[in-house]
Amino acid sequence: MKLSIALDDFFLKTSKTFTKIYLHHILMKQLQLLAILLGFLSFSFTSQAQPKCQDPAIEGLANNIKSTYQKQGLKVFRESMLDMVSMEPTPIAVSLQEGTTYQFIFIGSSQASKLMLELFDGADKRIDQKTERGVDYITYSFTPKISEVYLITLIQKKGAKNVCGYFAVMTNNLPKPTATPQAKQATPATSKPIPTKTPVKTVPASTTPKTLEPKATPQQPIAAPASKKATAIPDNQRPNPNRTKATQDYQQQQKK
Repeated sequence: MKLSIALDDFFLKTSKTFTKIYLHHILMKQLQLLAILLGFLSFSFTSQAQPKCQDPAIEGLANNIKSTYQKQGLKVFRESMLDMVSMEPTPIAVSLQEGTTYQFIFIGSSQASKLMLELFDGADKRIDQKTERGVDYITYSFTPKISEVYLITLIQKKGAKNVCGYFAVMTNNLPKPTATPQAKQATPATSKPIPTKTPVKTVPASTTPKTLEPKATPQQPIAAPASKKATAIPDNQRPNPNRTKATQDYQQQQKK
């Protein structure tokens, strides 16, 4: 009898111990899963807050060049850090106004051996090209003769495939925000006396109605279709494949 009671106490204490160990194990697993989830969320928020490309040397040089032009009265019209690939063009579409002088600033990596800036008009005809070797930035002044969306392609050559870059447009004539027109208030109509109607005399129509004959329109001679001549397109006037991507980026920025 005593032996059975002792065995019951032993099994009861053992079951309580295993229950505590099992609950502790489950609690630790849940805490580990919660810690992993919080770490993932914090990493995702941090990665979203960071810009596309970070390079302290490029950002410092950009601030110095902008400060120099700001002392001359210029203001930043557009700027952005760029994720670039060595020897692949990065297209940028920007709307420029006729007669306004713009200053382009392109900064590449300090280890880049070559920088290139190309400018195209709205018909994808190359206006100008500037290449620098042994330096890490290009400045270019441009005054458009026509108001339209221009295309700029940026290229830098570096040993590594991925490389950071910076581009900015500065001017002293920023576009003014368009004012929304206000609706005019309607003025109350003044009451006017109603004029009296005078009887109208009717004139009997003639018994023989007149028939209107259609006028003959002179036929114009049909022009013969012009013969199409195959003309060779110069290389600097061929359609630029970067126009589509740059235009899409420009339209998305306008919607923001």
